[in-house]
Amino acid sequence: MKAHEADLNRIKEQFKNDKQAQGKAIMDFYREKKINPFAGIAPLFIQIPIVIALYYVFYGGGLPVIDTALLYSFVPVPTPDMHLFGVNILEKSLVLAILAGVAQFFQAHFAMPPAPPKTSTPSIGNDLARGMHMQMKYFLPVFMAFVAYAVSGAVALYFITSSLFTIAQEVLVRRSLAKGHNHNANTAN
Repeated sequence: MKAHEADLNRIKEQFKNDKQAQGKAIMDFYREKKINPFAGIAPLFIQIPIVIALYYVFYGGGLPVIDTALLYSFVPVPTPDMHLFGVNILEKSLVLAILAGVAQFFQAHFAMPPAPPKTSTPSIGNDLARGMHMQMKYFLPVFMAFVAYAVSGAVALYFITSSLFTIAQEVLVRRSLAKGHNHNANTAN
């Protein structure tokens, strides 16, 4: 969507007085360019049940107690160890919570476009966009760190992993778009 920002701004300017026509023109533009503006929402809906399941598993104390009477005599009794790098992921972990917040900050930094510049003439839309940008970039990581600390180290670990994969995906997509852009520019010459 960032690549088509100039076209979208022209459409918004062209239909600035007719919001209904503006919305229709933007949706037509998305359809023409095969852009799905809601594509980023689906992964969030997939993650919600995972976070809820992690919460219930680790809130109840982690792995269930093993009934040793059910084991064969030659099978050693397993001793579950819920430590990762010396941190018990069943308990609250300040270190993992801070790492979750930092990872979320970098995820927002890579995934979000730069904040719209402050203009000399105040605009509600521009001010709202700047406010939302600041909240997503700074408040969301603090909130994620708080939630990660409040629940358990396992949820914090999930948030860290999810953010790192999202950052990697963003970097790969940007590289492939840059290669495609450079290839198109070289072909035009």
